[in-house]
Amino acid sequence: MWKGVKEFFTYTKKQRNGLLVLVLLVIGMQAYLYFDDFFIAQPSSDFSQFDSIVAYRKTQITEVKEGFKAQDSLFFFDPNEASVQDFTLLGLDGRVSKSIINYRTKGGQFRKKEDVLKIYNMDSAWYFRVSDFIVINTPAKKERDFSKKNYSFKSFDPNTVSKKQLEKMGLRDWQAKNIITYREKVKPFAHPEQIYKVYGIDSALAKKMIPFVNIELVEEEKPVEEVVIINLNTADSLALLSLKGIGSAYAHRILEYREKLGGFVSTTQLMEVYGMDEERMKMILPFIEIHKGQVRKLSLNTSSFKELLSHPYLNYEVVKNIVNFRDNVRPYESVDELKQIELIDDVLFSKIAPYLRL
Repeated sequence: MWKGVKEFFTYTKKQRNGLLVLVLLVIGMQAYLYFDDFFIAQPSSDFSQFDSIVAYRKTQITEVKEGFKAQDSLFFFDPNEASVQDFTLLGLDGRVSKSIINYRTKGGQFRKKEDVLKIYNMDSAWYFRVSDFIVINTPAKKERDFSKKNYSFKSFDPNTVSKKQLEKMGLRDWQAKNIITYREKVKPFAHPEQIYKVYGIDSALAKKMIPFVNIELVEEEKPVEEVVIINLNTADSLALLSLKGIGSAYAHRILEYREKLGGFVSTTQLMEVYGMDEERMKMILPFIEIHKGQVRKLSLNTSSFKELLSHPYLNYEVVKNIVNFRDNVRPYESVDELKQIELIDDVLFSKIAPYLRL
């Protein structure tokens, strides 16, 4: 054990030389770091930019202080009337002063003090310094004279009376004008109490005028509407749309059903159109008619099975019986012979007979 410890603390010549070199390197580096300021020239610092910023800030502080001192020399002014000299005394830049004058020359007007800030290149610092001294003089509005006056009213019709006649009765120019405006722009006078609704005619004045108001009521002749009767077998969609209660959907259904039938033989057939109700039927009944001569008929002896089956009143079994008779017994000699065909009762015969021929 002792031998192993001894070997741990014993170095060879090569190891001792390595340690010596390492120690010299460390000492050399420490010496370099300590004496580098003596061998390397340090760059000189440029404080000119910093000095200029400090000088600028001092100038701003001086201007602010001078501004507060100048506050004592401010005076009240109206930007709508002040001259360039006034603005100069108030400390405003000459170019901005000229902009204000040009703005006023072109018809511009300051209605409130904040409008001054809208001028091009306006110095906001100047505005806030003088804002308490801005006084805008707005011209007082002329109020209309509603004072009592002597009137000499005579019977008149407000729908025909002239402005001059109303003025002769004692009404002021604008009161007479308002009566004319009411009847032309709003509506004609229908009863005397409408005088109350005219602007400028107070209740006391209206009360004096009403006993003299004489309105001639003219009954307008109502134009007699021409009743147009529509033939269901020739009408197109536009004609059907003119019927009250018939829209585009109903017009399409009526035309489609007319094509399947071959034409209408009775107005009651409209009730077979999908969606048709009695209330709608009552509305259109006075305006429709049927021309039976325009109905398309099927031949009992020559129409094909498919042609007969396409008719809304005939189903497969009925058509089969009709065709079997003419093919296996003999051709039909009369439409009335259909009454002998099985499945054709009196109701069905009365419906289908107008659409058949020999």
